[in-house]
Amino acid sequence: MKIFNKIRILTQIQLSIYLVISVLFVSVGYVLYINSKQDIVEETYTKLSTEIEEFELLIDIYLKRNRDLLSSALKFADYKLNEFGEFEESDSANIKFDAVNPFTKEILPIKIHEWFIDDRSMKNNFYIVDGIKEISGVETSIYQKTDKGYVNISTSILNISDERMIGDIILTTSPIVESIENGLQYTGRLSQRNMWYLVSYRPIYIDGKIRGMYYVGIKERISQTLKSILENRNYFKSGYSFIVTDKGILTIHPTNQGMDYSKTKLFNILRKSVSKDGGVKVNRYKWPENEQSKWWYIQYKYIESIDSFICISYPEDELYQKLKYNMFLIFIWFLIFIFTLHIIITYGNNIWRKKLLIMKKSLKQMSEGKFIEKTEISGDEEFVELSANLNYITKRINKLSSFAKELAEGSLGQKYPENFAQDEIGNALMKIDDRLGEAKHTENIRRKEDEFRKWESEGLTKFVNILQKNTGDLPELCYDLISNLVEYLSANQGALFFINDDKTDDLFFEQMATYAYNKKKILEKKVYPNQGFIGRLFDEKETIILTDIPDDYIKITSGVGEDTPKNLIIVPLLLNMQVYGVIEIASFKAFKGYQIEFLEKIGENIASTINSLKINNKTKELLEQSRKQSDLLALHDEDMKMSLKETQNLQKESEAKGAEMSGILKAINSTLLVAEFSVDGKIIEINSLYLDLFGSVREDLIGKYHKDFSSMDGDSDEYKQFWTDLAEGKRKHLEELIKLPNSKEFWLSETYTPVINSDGEVYKVINTSINITKTKKFEIELKSQTNEILRKEILIRKKNKENEENTKSLNKKSEELEVLLDTIDFSLLRIEYELNGKLIYANKNYLDLTGYENNDIVGNHVNISLPNESLTEEKVYNEKITVKAKVGKLIQILRSKTPIYNEEGKLIKILVIAADVSDLMN
Repeated sequence: MKIFNKIRILTQIQLSIYLVISVLFVSVGYVLYINSKQDIVEETYTKLSTEIEEFELLIDIYLKRNRDLLSSALKFADYKLNEFGEFEESDSANIKFDAVNPFTKEILPIKIHEWFIDDRSMKNNFYIVDGIKEISGVETSIYQKTDKGYVNISTSILNISDERMIGDIILTTSPIVESIENGLQYTGRLSQRNMWYLVSYRPIYIDGKIRGMYYVGIKERISQTLKSILENRNYFKSGYSFIVTDKGILTIHPTNQGMDYSKTKLFNILRKSVSKDGGVKVNRYKWPENEQSKWWYIQYKYIESIDSFICISYPEDELYQKLKYNMFLIFIWFLIFIFTLHIIITYGNNIWRKKLLIMKKSLKQMSEGKFIEKTEISGDEEFVELSANLNYITKRINKLSSFAKELAEGSLGQKYPENFAQDEIGNALMKIDDRLGEAKHTENIRRKEDEFRKWESEGLTKFVNILQKNTGDLPELCYDLISNLVEYLSANQGALFFINDDKTDDLFFEQMATYAYNKKKILEKKVYPNQGFIGRLFDEKETIILTDIPDDYIKITSGVGEDTPKNLIIVPLLLNMQVYGVIEIASFKAFKGYQIEFLEKIGENIASTINSLKINNKTKELLEQSRKQSDLLALHDEDMKMSLKETQNLQKESEAKGAEMSGILKAINSTLLVAEFSVDGKIIEINSLYLDLFGSVREDLIGKYHKDFSSMDGDSDEYKQFWTDLAEGKRKHLEELIKLPNSKEFWLSETYTPVINSDGEVYKVINTSINITKTKKFEIELKSQTNEILRKEILIRKKNKENEENTKSLNKKSEELEVLLDTIDFSLLRIEYELNGKLIYANKNYLDLTGYENNDIVGNHVNISLPNESLTEEKVYNEKITVKAKVGKLIQILRSKTPIYNEEGKLIKILVIAADVSDLMN
């Protein structure tokens, strides 16, 4: 301080100014640096966390797709194995086999039993697995059970030498074997040939025991897709993203893919700091782990579905590089400012030094009490000006300090003091204020975007729950959807339309529900394609947004009157680019972008759910229609009894129908299990397919009672009610597990149909069944399609007796034939054609399936729909063939082809009864 006091006054002022400005600069700079550094860290964490969440969502989408593909592949494999038949196993283990332990590569000599399927040995035979792979594109293997595990005896998988991987053994300690031994399916992820597969194993039963298993695997293509996405993402200058498994293997990495990181400190950080809530974590580490390492940041999240960490890594110095550069520029400007100020003050000091000496002398004189004359104080005006300038500088510095202090306390957007724009420090502070304001504005925008994303996510969850909880009541579901949509969007009115395609020649949008001002509106409205705004969406398939609605288009009515909304949005309900309906919502407020995007996203879910619900309702209507037709046939019985005058004509017609019915019964008996019961449950007739399934002869079963082999309790009230209902003429359908005394078990889909005589009394019950043991699970999954066919009521009448039967017997035969044909037409496909190939009949099911009209094919050659149909065969047989639809689509059917003879034994036509199995093949 003493040294400072000895310095001249101008120099003291100069040093004081430098000191104040330096302190002010350092204070403001430090506050700005700390705040900016924290903002950069938070912004980077939020941005990269969002990217990691997007990667996780992408992984979930691909895994779901792979699971769906695997499920379809399993269905097809089940179908193909069922098609080839059941596995049979020789009694002796006489085949030597060198099994290979996949982990130790140890050779395990074993002996296995020889397997047969369709009378063909499985040894060195790959036609089953290759057939499945050729059509479905999935890898398939068949394993045989041994005392050491399950050994691969047939596979489509090739090793790196393009040799089949025969002999691989899955040891008994494997969780796969544990699941199979318990009769369960095992599904999981498996690494083969340096690639990940989604795989599933199912048991193979021989004589009711688990004797092997089969494998289906599909490649997980997610790694290739993720790698291309991750490689295109940049994080600062050197940052990158990668994926490492929970074992430490890099599955995706820009330079070190495939390397083992399990021994690194970085991997230990990942393993130790993963939170149980599964959130995104951030850590700081040194890399590479040697003397040349530098600090890096890593953000990561553990994805349980792929047992891996998704990571984004970037250098710490690059994170703050821009901030350091900005602070460096500010420091340079500060030095320039100080240097300029120094030059100015030094120059002024030199000019005014002499005058200051005079002032000093004058002041000294004043301090000594001497009188000073005016002429001796030259330069008085300059001193006043200098003082004024010093005062001005002091004032300016105070303003700068105050402004900087306000900035440090977070007060942005202040009113700038005068002359700030011309001042270097003031201008710099103004720019800092502007940049901080922009950063705050950016943060507000990001916060709003987060709110929008949360709003959309909650909305999607809300409406998916509404769709999943529907109970089959279509009107109530429609009202729930439109009312919740209107309220969620804060709109005023909405309507929901669905395509009504009950009649192909009368297609229109049907208004299903309307909602306005918290009230349910009951309105009916039809809109045809290309009619108005709604009709336009049938072909355009794009959202329509109107902000200037015609006055007569729509009105919103509330308790205070009626008004026209300003904004209208019409969104198509699309599923596979097909329009299933339309959402129309009106509002006095404009629709925002995220609201429009939300409506379009939820549209596909609504279309899918409503389409399924309409199909179920349509099925119920068809069943009800079938019941009414059955009642109508019962009324016709009375009319037939009154037509005694037509007895002779019916006699002649019966002869022809008798021969025709014989062919039909032969076709049905070759495809279905048929048994006849008395009204008290005793077997009075049974066909050969039933006998083969039971492994018995006819004499062993005739006279036995239904309860002797039924899974139902014969003494229970439920079982007694079952036969009481049949005696009263009620049809019954069961899916029943049959257990025979020889421990053989199988599932049957059974239909019990009471047969009523001319007096209106039930005199017997016909049971038609299908063996669904191998396709039980598959049938449940496809019950909306296949199960409806299997559960249709197929009525079978007994074979006509001799042509000389009395009129009452003739009427009954005629009635049985009509009911039989009507039942076939209701459940199956039926066509008839003459020996020259002329198609003379096709039922409605066949026309609906192929898309033809009746006059398109009836009267024309059968090859229009059945290419290469042979006209020379005169035998009953079953086969799978391809039918050509009108639009060119190929349809797979399982058919029974039966020749029909007249009463003279002459072949007159061909009868084809078939079922659509396209879904099973796919």
